[in-house]
Formats: sequence, C-alpha cells, structure tokens
Amino acid sequence: MTSPIRTWRAILFAILIGSALILAVRAIAGPFRLGISVTSPMNAEGVFGLAVFLLFLAGARPAFHRAGARGPRPWHVAALLIAAGFAAFAPSLHSPFLADDYDHIPHALHTTPASIAALFTQPAADRFFRPAAFVAYAAEARLAGFSRVAWHSLSIALHIAVSFLVYAFARRRQSRPWTALAAALLFLLHASRPEAVTWIAAQFDLWAAFFFLIALLAFAQRWYAASLAPLLLALLSKESAYVYPLVLLLLLRIDRVPPRLWPRLAGPSFLLTGAVFLYRWHLLGGIGGYRNLGTDRPYILTFDFLRTTKALTARLAAVLDFPVNWSHPLEWWLIAALLGAMAAWIALAATKVDRRQLWFGLGFLFLAALPVHEFLLIDANLEKSRVLYLPSVGYALIFAAALEAARPRLAILAASAILTFNIAALEHNLAVWSSVSQLAWRTCESVAALNRPLALSDIANTVDGVYFLHTGLRGCIESAAGKPLAHLYLATDPAPAQPPPIALDWDDQARRFVRRNELP
Repeated sequence: MTSPIRTWRAILFAILIGSALILAVRAIAGPFRLGISVTSPMNAEGVFGLAVFLLFLAGARPAFHRAGARGPRPWHVAALLIAAGFAAFAPSLHSPFLADDYDHIPHALHTTPASIAALFTQPAADRFFRPAAFVAYAAEARLAGFSRVAWHSLSIALHIAVSFLVYAFARRRQSRPWTALAAALLFLLHASRPEAVTWIAAQFDLWAAFFFLIALLAFAQRWYAASLAPLLLALLSKESAYVYPLVLLLLLRIDRVPPRLWPRLAGPSFLLTGAVFLYRWHLLGGIGGYRNLGTDRPYILTFDFLRTTKALTARLAAVLDFPVNWSHPLEWWLIAALLGAMAAWIALAATKVDRRQLWFGLGFLFLAALPVHEFLLIDANLEKSRVLYLPSVGYALIFAAALEAARPRLAILAASAILTFNIAALEHNLAVWSSVSQLAWRTCESVAALNRPLALSDIANTVDGVYFLHTGLRGCIESAAGKPLAHLYLATDPAPAQPPPIALDWDDQARRFVRRNELP
C-alpha cells in the first residue's frame, strides 16, 4: 500500500518537473502562451522553489552520522573567498555611484564628533535609527574619500568577511568542511548580491549581517556575555537584526537545550533587544521606517494575509533559487547554467536531509525574512533584493544540509551546477547594474555640461530594477560639474521666483532629459 508521504512526494515531483519545463521554455523562447500566458517567470520559479523546500521536508529524516573528512584550513578558505569575491565583483569596481550614494558618502566625508554623537541622540530625517552603520560609513570615508574603486572594494571586502562568517557558522552547526565551504561560496556568489554589495547605500544590510553572525558564533562558543556587544552593533546597524533573540530560541530548540535554561541563556539578548527597540521608539516617536505615501502608515505595519503569505513562501523561494534580472535578455551561457541548476535541485530534492539541519536553515530563513515581509514580493528585475541578504544565510545552510545528504558524486555535481548558475547570473546582473550606473553618470554629465540655470522634472526611481537618480540627483550633477550649482532647480525644490530659461523633462522611453518643448 502506498504511504501518504510517498504519494505527496510523487505529486510534488510532478509539480517540480512541470514548473521546470515551463521555466526552461520561458528562458529559451521568451514569453509564450500555452493555454495560459507565461510572461513573467516568477510564478514558475516560485512553484519550483517551494516544491523543492516541501520535498526536503517530506523526505527529512532524524540526524544521521556523518563520516569525518579532512577539509581546507580556515586560512585556505579565507584566501579562496577573497579571490572568488574580488574576481566575481570586479566588473563593479569602476561603477559610478547611484541614488542615495550621493547623500551617504558626502555626509560620511563631513562627519564630525558632534554629528556622530547626534546619530545616537537625535531622530534621523529618514525615520531610521542606524547609528553604528553610519559610524562605519564615516570610518570608510576616511579611507575611500570619493573614490569609486575604494568604496566598492570596501563593500566587497565586507561581503567577503560575512561570507567567511557563514562558513564558520556552518562548521559550528556541524556541517562538514567542504559543504560548509560550498555554503559560504553560495552566499558569496548568490546572484541577488548586486543591490546589496554594488550599491554603497545598501551597506546597512552587510554590517547588520556581519555583527549578527559574530554574535551567534560567540553565543555558540558559550561566550554569552561577549555575544551582547556584537548584537548591540547589529541592532544599531539595521532593523533586520531585531529577530536575533528569536533565532537564539530556534537554536536552543533545535539543539534540544532544556527549556528551563532558555531564560538564562536567551534572556539577556531579549532584554538588550527590547531596550534598544524602546529607545528607538522614543527617539523616533513611533516605529519609524518607510511609510506608505498614501496613508502615511509605516510599511512594517502593512499586512495583507494573501500578499504576505505569497511573499514569505513562493516569492521568497523563487528569488533565492533563481536570482536573475530578467529585464535584460538571458545569454546562452546563462540559460545553459539555469537548466543545469534546475537539474541539480531536482536531484537534491530526492535526498533525505538531516531534519535538524533542515529545520534550523528554514527557521533562520523565515525568521530573518519576517522584518522585511512587506518588501519580499520582489519582481523579475530583482528590485529590493538587498533585503534577502540576512535571510540567505538560512538558504546557504539548507544548501549545505542538502549536499550532506547526497552521495559524494551527486553532491559535487549539484554544488558545481548551482554555483556555476549563480556565478553566471551574478555576471549577468552585474552587467545590468554597470550599464544603468553608466547611464546615470552620463545623464548627470549631460546636465552639468549645460552650465546654465535649469529646472528639472522628477526622474526615474529605478531603471531595469537598479536604483537610479530619484534621490541623489543634485549630488550626482554637482559631482559631474565639480562644483555646487546654485541655479539648479529640482522638482522637489520650492518654485523659483523667476523660472529658469531651460526646463528639462525626463523621458522614460528615451532614458534621457529632453527640453520640455521637445516632448510630444
């Protein structure tokens, strides 16, 4: 008699293969219609990714013995991650700055002791409380100045450091050396990284993850008091770190620590997190953060059951498994790599993963995604993919658990295929970022070259999923001009008493400013 679990696994495999075929046709032939219209790949990606997770859950088994294996030394791992990281992100080293970069970098360059103190005691204009990250920006500014290469190098170096912490944490969670290295490489080279790493203004995510993982590692080493200092820095870097106490409870539950010990072990982190949250609330006069333009309601409090459920399940799985910016056509080598990655995930889905490893990875992924649930309906152009930075630590741990459950030859082939796909997709996505950043700089140069009083319309917030110049436009133009421009009027400025002789409007289709009388 067929067991219900076996029946469900057979249904899930049929769904998995069906969604893989739809996605393959979409990648090779572009949008098509076969009964239903398949324009965006997101639904097929979501079904595929969710089916893989459900198959892992259906086939999970109790902890099993793993044969010991010699692996690379930590300094070998560090050297490999440094080489891989700088090689992969080399195309972004000379990329011009974008959007909020033109606010954050000048502010960092002009930081004073008084302004640093104010970060901790005065509410920020953007209604965020991230003083530790801004102090880090100020320190980096002393090294980088306004050099693109220096800023991008520092961002890449920080990302590599976080990737090494992923390796160390995977080893601490009893992953074997080579699977822990594969997890670190997946985290390092995951193709959703351009927004978090190439966009300097997104370093908040990197610093929060950096301190978050140091705190977890210190706790795992039983340095309980010492873990509170990096936790405090994580909380003061970005709001995503506020889930740390919940991750600790998950850790204690998975490791079967008696519940009577939980208050003593996790209590200090709850108290510290609660204290920082209350101070933040007092300083900002509420929860702060992004607000809905129509209702002025904080985004974090926006909740729609169906929308949130879709974001935390299918859409999260879609972007983690297939981090491709579809706004540009896929190259043949990326299509080939995508097909190989799908085959690898289908093969891994048949393995029986260690239940405890799987549940911790899934729990970490879900908990880290909760604070950013309102941003998780990421579209095919990957806008807002920076919010996946901390959750993808859990994804890397799931990847390691799947590799450990597979036979050695399958594990090697699957890891190679999935990492190859992410490298290919990363280079594709970085090319999009490079082209948009160059477009932004050319736009600013063209405006600066006019050297006359100007009135500019609002400009696109994003182009092909890349943040453009809706913010930072004045700073970009003045940087291109090499001087402040007193007679530059933006759409957000008060109307001048005497209208400038030249008015420029942004043409979304042509992707350039045109004189107002040139518009149809």
